[in-house]
Amino acid sequence: MTRFAWVAALLAISPRLADAADYSAAAIALERDASASQRYAAEEICRYVEKATGRSPRIGGATAARTISIETAPRDSALGPDGFSIEEKGGTLVIRGSRERGCLYGAYELLERFLGVRWYSPDFEVVPRREAFEVPDGFSLEERPDFEMRMMEWYDVTRDGAFAAKLRLNAGSACDEKFGGDAYRFGKGLGICHTFASLLGDEYFDAHPEYFSMVDGRRTKERSQLCLTNPDVLAIVTSNVLTRIRQDPDAAMYGVSQNDWYGYCTCPKCAAVDAEEGSPAGTMLRFVNAIAEEVEKEFPNALVETLAYQYTRKPPKLTRPRRNVVICLCTFECDLSHPIETGLSRENMLFRRDLREWGKVAKRMFIWDYVANFAHYPATFPNWGVLQPNLKFFRSSGVKHVFELGAYQGAGADFADLKAWLLAKYMWKVDRDEKALLGDFFKGFYGSAADIVREDFEEAKGHCESHPMTTLFNSDGLKLAALPEQYFDRALARRKAALAAAEGDSEHAGNIRKWAYSIAYTRLFRLMSKMECLGALAEDERKLAGELARDIVSYGEGVKNLRMSEWTDRNASRKVFLGEAVKW
Repeated sequence: MTRFAWVAALLAISPRLADAADYSAAAIALERDASASQRYAAEEICRYVEKATGRSPRIGGATAARTISIETAPRDSALGPDGFSIEEKGGTLVIRGSRERGCLYGAYELLERFLGVRWYSPDFEVVPRREAFEVPDGFSLEERPDFEMRMMEWYDVTRDGAFAAKLRLNAGSACDEKFGGDAYRFGKGLGICHTFASLLGDEYFDAHPEYFSMVDGRRTKERSQLCLTNPDVLAIVTSNVLTRIRQDPDAAMYGVSQNDWYGYCTCPKCAAVDAEEGSPAGTMLRFVNAIAEEVEKEFPNALVETLAYQYTRKPPKLTRPRRNVVICLCTFECDLSHPIETGLSRENMLFRRDLREWGKVAKRMFIWDYVANFAHYPATFPNWGVLQPNLKFFRSSGVKHVFELGAYQGAGADFADLKAWLLAKYMWKVDRDEKALLGDFFKGFYGSAADIVREDFEEAKGHCESHPMTTLFNSDGLKLAALPEQYFDRALARRKAALAAAEGDSEHAGNIRKWAYSIAYTRLFRLMSKMECLGALAEDERKLAGELARDIVSYGEGVKNLRMSEWTDRNASRKVFLGEAVKW
């Protein structure tokens, strides 16, 4: 159940604004054929105005002195499907946008801007107490998002479409019609990534090993890709793609992409194409283009998406994506301690090259950006300073579509709530004031421990920024080379102080303990890595490890689906380890 936090600074009844109209008891006017999301926008306004003021607008009320009118923008409006305009004039407040999402996003803008409502996580929102829902006379605003596709996967966001809509995400999570639907839905069975195995499975191998990759001179069944120059492979995969599109013809995109490992084919024909193209993306793109050509004949509006990922990330020299092919360029290898645009690591330099080159040839492209530590979800992972600069870089490079992948499998990742919230704000308007956003979130989410948690955040962030040659990768484990050992000692002391603050702050206690769990986890597994290197722990370290393990296990008992790693075997082994460590 959603919890409500009342920030101390906002508890007092706010003063009435001069030259402002009170819409607390307004009538909400909807068009006769209003869409599900427009009706939901009206319901959300009623719900939150009543929570804040004790009074509520009335949908369809005819006698109110003031009116909130939710109107559909013309089809050719520059607002597009997600933009909105808000205008106050003469006692009427007009929210105008598309039938899909624009009006709903306009409603959320009003509630955030004039009621101070904050949606920090699916389980924690701030609704300040107000005397009235006041909008300044003559107020006018028009907004359109910086990125057309705003997709994100963090566990909490992915599982809660209502919350995703509040963050103005329009792909992946907010699938329900009243939340605006999924504007970039992938067809069933042809998802965003790694579909080769389902389009041509290894059951073919015994009879046709030639369908699969030749690696080191032999065909391989385990963890294999496909032989993309084999005409039978092309025919089978094309047939299966068409069959699946026929089963779900209304999706926006259909994924045709490599499996999640290397092992691409190096048979003479594939090797010759890749040599000619200067990249294994050569065979991939020729293969996908051929499928897309057949798809277009039957489904002229369907888009075929494929990955530029790992060995296919470098674009080919000659072949260009067809008009109905979407390139998904992945930041998988990038250093996350420094912005991609300015980072000195080889990985960031190469990605800059690849983004520039794909931008020259791909008419349709989106970025798949990695923003978590997939080896240790809860561990301190100070990539916070690159979130905004990277999105600014993508925008300046002409990118309009972004997918941010965080800890998508479970709860408990390092600053997951903050990262998801910040990323959503930046995907809507990337030039937002970072300091103002951080101040807003820390005070609202951590309450009495805000300064303590912020101090920890800033130390880790600042250390990365002041050491340009350090690196941080999305599967780094506990390497954390950017942070000195002394930081972890200070973090442990801050954890103790924050937990003490939580004892007298019931509204924020759960959020504070979530952060404290992350610190405990990081410190414990840093100790374990030391034991692996040195063979044993000193007595005081062993005692500390036991205390931290007990705290971690205790916290986990109250959290559904606490996840420690993307890899299932590692997640299970860590649970076993914690069970043993609590005895120390």
